[in-house]
Amino acid sequence: GTAVLNLPLAVNTSYINSDKKRVEDTAYVNVVAWDDLAEHVGSFTKGQRLFVRGTTDYESRQDERGSHYKTVVNAQRIEVLS
Repeated sequence: GTAVLNLPLAVNTSYINSDKKRVEDTAYVNVVAWDDLAEHVGSFTKGQRLFVRGTTDYESRQDERGSHYKTVVNAQRIEVLS
């Protein structure tokens, strides 16, 4: 009976490369929230900017296409940024 939420999160970054051009990059991270935090996060909507604090885990698996890696954040706190 414990609430759990798996939240895919896009992390956008931009930087200037060696050719002096702006590069936009997006990394995808899975955020896992439990109990009351999971219920609270369920009320957020797509596109909101979030602050997430938690511990980071890395998962890997292998299949016929090769190795796959995933970053998972076990959330301790999640807030909407204005």
